[in-house]
Amino acid sequence: MDMGADDALALAYALRCQRLHVLAVTLVSGNVPVAQAFANAHLVIQAAGVSTGPTVSVGASRPLKREPIHAEQVHGPDGMGGITSLAGPTGAPRYPQPQMQPPSEDAPDAIRRLLLDSPGQITVVTTGPLTNLALLHRRDPSALLAAREVICMAGAFRVPGNVTPAAEYNVYADPHAARELLHSGAPITFVGLDVTTRVALMREQLAAWCAEHPSPLGQLLVDCTAFCMEFHQRVEGYNGMAMHDPLAVAFAADRTLLQLEPMRVDVETEGLLTAGMTLADLRSRNVPKQGVPVSVAVEVDAARFMADFRGALFGQLNSPSA
Repeated sequence: MDMGADDALALAYALRCQRLHVLAVTLVSGNVPVAQAFANAHLVIQAAGVSTGPTVSVGASRPLKREPIHAEQVHGPDGMGGITSLAGPTGAPRYPQPQMQPPSEDAPDAIRRLLLDSPGQITVVTTGPLTNLALLHRRDPSALLAAREVICMAGAFRVPGNVTPAAEYNVYADPHAARELLHSGAPITFVGLDVTTRVALMREQLAAWCAEHPSPLGQLLVDCTAFCMEFHQRVEGYNGMAMHDPLAVAFAADRTLLQLEPMRVDVETEGLLTAGMTLADLRSRNVPKQGVPVSVAVEVDAARFMADFRGALFGQLNSPSA
């Protein structure tokens, strides 16, 4: 996770979803520097009221080769819409920064330990750049093969990118890592912009849910998504945000939410105009296809996903129209 606003929604859902058991939260440089991601993850875990929270491990502080590319313009200076500067009624910080230190075991080693301790049992879900998994593959090529599945919120296959015309952000931020993971032999499912852009959380929708079932977690989510929703209002013309990361996490809990299609895919790492492009070989004629065989999400049951998300975090609303 790189702990922007949609990562916060995804982590909150994962912690509250009764069908998921979160073993670890592993952080990577992406929307924000990894140290800020560590603080943001703990804010969400604390607000969720989890008595025994998952281990939170810090991973790569930069991409494999390129310079870091953060997303302050979308998620705010702290990745959470600037909530770390909000004051409460007494003037004290509404969301004090956690003071704990990261564990000595870094994110790639934490993932390796969990996978090798329970081969074939653990699903890895990525919601940020793929640097940690590329580093894990370099340290121990066998570890990722022990995953039940690697679900990546990454890529754009039949739709435009969101950071360039060709590239989705999580791949663009570290295309070399994405390509290393793709060629690792791990069982990969991409949940990309083809489906995540079809599911939006609207500002009034979230406000209604929080008003119906007020909680510290709900208020945190209202506060941390406001900046991102304002960005989309200015740029996209709607007062909400796409549910990129939550949809990838929800698919780990409910395999029927998405329809998958087998594709052969590769990642462009160097192109002047196409760096970070997830290139699917969509040729229909009978020729040998290029790329690595993966599964790609192509359809989503958006209404059922949103009902599941709402139920996990807020319970059922009294008003059926909200």
